[in-house]
Amino acid sequence: MNEKYDLINDLKLVQSASGVKASVDSLLLARFIRPSPEWRVADLGCGNGLVGLLLARENPHCRLLGIDIQRELLRQASLSAGLNSLDNIFFLQADLRTPPWRDGVERFDMVLSNPPYRKVGTGRISPDPVRAAARHELHGDVSDFARCASTLLRDGGTSAWIYLADRHDDLVKAVSDAGLSQVRKRFVVSREGGDPSLVLLEALKGEGLGIVYEEEPLVLYRDGKGRDYTEAARGIIYGEKL
Repeated sequence: MNEKYDLINDLKLVQSASGVKASVDSLLLARFIRPSPEWRVADLGCGNGLVGLLLARENPHCRLLGIDIQRELLRQASLSAGLNSLDNIFFLQADLRTPPWRDGVERFDMVLSNPPYRKVGTGRISPDPVRAAARHELHGDVSDFARCASTLLRDGGTSAWIYLADRHDDLVKAVSDAGLSQVRKRFVVSREGGDPSLVLLEALKGEGLGIVYEEEPLVLYRDGKGRDYTEAARGIIYGEKL
């Protein structure tokens, strides 16, 4: 297995040299919402674990569980936890459509998720099965993820999502149908004045007030052709003070 570890915000992250890698999307999700001390947090479709690992390191009194169907990515996540001496995060292989916790599930205070963005039948499916499952809804769609999140959350618990802006309506319908009420959102654009590429969404379990606070869009890159992050993006991605 051709693997390496990369330093991401001083976190050692094991990932394939040529396969699925952590993305900026994971960093945006990890910074979108903060757990309270001693919260139980689940990351659905955790991949190689970046979101949960960052939160585990920054919140040592929280307990985190990363759930994914892909054994290889979970192996990498577990290796990363060991490299970073994190003993407050665990990983579970499970299919969210047929989870093993239907009865007597222990509730979580927060659930985070970066579900696969692409419907089956849209776009090219990678010949690499790990990459294909990370990008396309081969093992469940956003509705499956939302139903699982609702099952795991305590009443009043919070969930946070990142998804394609083009599929914003699909995400909103999925969380609503699962009994989650959206309360906050933020669109992400590549450059000032451009169309949104991603949306970050916070939704609580239970009935909300019907009010959704929309933050200013996050602009990732400065004007020009390069990938020079804006100050706001650097503050989120790298934790730099503005």
